[in-house]
Amino acid sequence: MAHPYISVGTEERAEMLHSVGVRNVSDLFKGIQTTDFDLPDGLSEWALLKKAKGKHYQNYSLDQLTHFLGAGVYDHIVPAVIDALVSRGEFLTAYTPYQPEVSQGSLQLIYEFQTYMTRLYGMDVSNASVYDGAHALVECVGMALRIQRVGDKSVAIALSQGVHPEYVSVLKAHKLTNVQIIEVPVCKETGETDWDSLEKVGLPIVACVNQFPNVFGVTDSLAALKKAADSHSALSITVNLEPYAYGLHNPPGAFGIHLVAAEAQALGNPPSFGGPHVGVVLCEKEHVRQLPGRLVGRTKTMDGKQDAFTLTLSTREQHIRRERATSNICTNQGLVVNRVVAHCALLGERGFKTVAEQNHLGAHLAFDEWSQYLAPVFPKATFFNEFLLTLPKSQTDLHETLMKFGVLLGVQSDRLMLSGLENVPYVLSCVTEKHTPACIHRVTQKLAGGVS
Repeated sequence: MAHPYISVGTEERAEMLHSVGVRNVSDLFKGIQTTDFDLPDGLSEWALLKKAKGKHYQNYSLDQLTHFLGAGVYDHIVPAVIDALVSRGEFLTAYTPYQPEVSQGSLQLIYEFQTYMTRLYGMDVSNASVYDGAHALVECVGMALRIQRVGDKSVAIALSQGVHPEYVSVLKAHKLTNVQIIEVPVCKETGETDWDSLEKVGLPIVACVNQFPNVFGVTDSLAALKKAADSHSALSITVNLEPYAYGLHNPPGAFGIHLVAAEAQALGNPPSFGGPHVGVVLCEKEHVRQLPGRLVGRTKTMDGKQDAFTLTLSTREQHIRRERATSNICTNQGLVVNRVVAHCALLGERGFKTVAEQNHLGAHLAFDEWSQYLAPVFPKATFFNEFLLTLPKSQTDLHETLMKFGVLLGVQSDRLMLSGLENVPYVLSCVTEKHTPACIHRVTQKLAGGVS
């Protein structure tokens, strides 16, 4: 068996190709040929670009549509100045922060990022970022296993049904040894995790995990999460994909949550094609030694004055002795971190709360109007800026009909396979500060008119 952190060899590559039913790499990409794009041979550069642009114009851009897409990737206003700031040569050329004497700018920026994250989530410590929120969840579970000193014992993780299915998929893909994942259902009325249904499972529960707001858009109780975790002598882990929710709600730290797995894409980053993202792992100070990845701190002079920025509490074992590392992911999403810092600095605390209020009020306006025609999946749910509406069977083609008017109502059930709602046709709609009341009213009018 290959080492888990070393690139695959010839045998492993052959096994992978065999598993997908091809003989070699050429066969793997055989379907991608110039004939598929209807490109004749011998085109000039100008003719080829013209042909390619013709294909490109067949696509829709989000800017051309009135869309209410969310489900973990959020379309907020990104000030133009952010692109100007992060494209400066100083940010593009700086690479590794291992040499603090030549990396003070990069190190300070990461330090500011950590500061913003700890203030936002009310936690003691934030790392310098990881790849994305799903990766952050995996790292939090890994931390919980180390903190609880599991070793080779068989244990369980209690995972709320409200955690994003793609995050759950990534967690399961890591095939954690001797770890059983137990799904905890949500209440059919409120959409909140029914922690009372979590009974003894014959295995010690290492951690209880929820998401706030959860994948249904519901503001799942963090107090209930903490209570459930404490009752099982487990660690509490909460996932967050929409940071603006904490512009209105109390942060995890206020409830004594042990670990936070966050996704900060919504801060200064466009949806793109679902990436790049920036994950964040936050914890209480007592668990800082188990924190994966980089951590930037400040040194002090002999007389106690703050001096230089430098990587801290991160031994070289993290990077060169892989088998002893808390995580093999020791990098950080530098460019996306830059955007998050610039965005938070531009908004400030007051601006952040204003955007949060706009999201909340807009979503509730849309919900109040649209729920007259499409029944809520969770009739007693409380939510931030996303909500689930049921699509009657007679209106399962609602999306196609609305698309004629340039409207995407949200993410459909066939694109977001939510646990517990397999037989319910639904749409998950998200409202941000980009949606004006007039924009919401226009959709209401289409729904009222039967979208004809």
